[in-house]
Amino acid sequence: MKKIYTCFNCGFPFALDETEVPDYCPSCSAPKEQYLEEPWTGSIETRRIHVDPPAPDETRDPYDISYHVAKPFIKEAGNGKARRFVMSYDDPENLRTFYEKVCGWDIVNTDHSDPQMPLMYCATGPGTERWEPSVPSFEYGYLKAKKDDEPDASFVVQVKSLDKTLKKVNKYGGKVLKERYQVEGQDYALIEDSEGNPIYLWEIPGEEMQSVNPGRPPKKFTEKSLHGRTRIYVYTYKELKRFQTFCIEVFGWDMIELPEAVSAIKPGDEHPGLILGTGPCQADYEGSVPGHMNLMVFWTPGELAKPGPYMEISMDRPLKDTLADIEKYGGKVITDKAESFLAKVPVDEDSWEPTCVIDDPAGNRLYLWKCPSSRTWEEPETGYDKE
Repeated sequence: MKKIYTCFNCGFPFALDETEVPDYCPSCSAPKEQYLEEPWTGSIETRRIHVDPPAPDETRDPYDISYHVAKPFIKEAGNGKARRFVMSYDDPENLRTFYEKVCGWDIVNTDHSDPQMPLMYCATGPGTERWEPSVPSFEYGYLKAKKDDEPDASFVVQVKSLDKTLKKVNKYGGKVLKERYQVEGQDYALIEDSEGNPIYLWEIPGEEMQSVNPGRPPKKFTEKSLHGRTRIYVYTYKELKRFQTFCIEVFGWDMIELPEAVSAIKPGDEHPGLILGTGPCQADYEGSVPGHMNLMVFWTPGELAKPGPYMEISMDRPLKDTLADIEKYGGKVITDKAESFLAKVPVDEDSWEPTCVIDDPAGNRLYLWKCPSSRTWEEPETGYDKE
């Protein structure tokens, strides 16, 4: 029998048949004894049980990854937000076509790009006239030409001062790969974190410049769907305490253990998955305001895994049809764990785990997720452009 369950610990609601109820909350890993239940009445939005999440505790040990509501990020004032994904291409039009056709992105060249090998800016969901996301918990990004002195894939973190941040990078085990340089009149640097992951730093000391100026706002995303939205960024770490120290001391990020329902890793494992809050968060570590994405990180015993966006795909379309489109336009479904630690044969089922792993036509990695059918449409991140 299907029922609605609400976690008393964090307030997360979900609806499942009682034979499929997870032992631990998909949001906070609380044991199922913490669930409050009520009958299924045809829609999760009609539920009567609502639980307020606990208040943030700013005295908490920042290295404690047990579930807690994220800090308010008031002191950071934007410093440390993960703001963009970056992927690379050999053939710009081939990759532009893939993301326009398969994911529905709106892609424009930046103002001073080389027309033959442009820096392309991608709106992956609803946006403002300034070409910034208008709803929380996803981000826009860049497609760039492959270069020998830059990583093929990475993400961009906003900082108030490059000089101060680069000193912290060196102090806490990272490495500066490229000192201050400019792209489209804005200042960047390229670093490696303590584990060797490349990260772009973007200096925004005061008022932010407009990202692009194509003479129009991004297209309207009017479908009631989060298909194509780059919701989180996925990468890996090798040594937990070292990685935590870098993230906390350099960027001020908050973090919790990734719930078993998402990671398939038992709570308390010595090599946990992590969800990193890079800016203001809801109780379940979805972003609470537009303008940043959070990060999902897994342990690796060997080489760092290929990083990439964690992209949502349509809930209402058969998975096989989405995968057929991916392959039609030159993408590849990865099923061999030798190629990706999250690889598996894709199955069309309700799950909070990543649904499948793909490479786009340029070899960029994406981690796809088909949200369970029990999603509510009340949360801020589910907004779309109403016609």
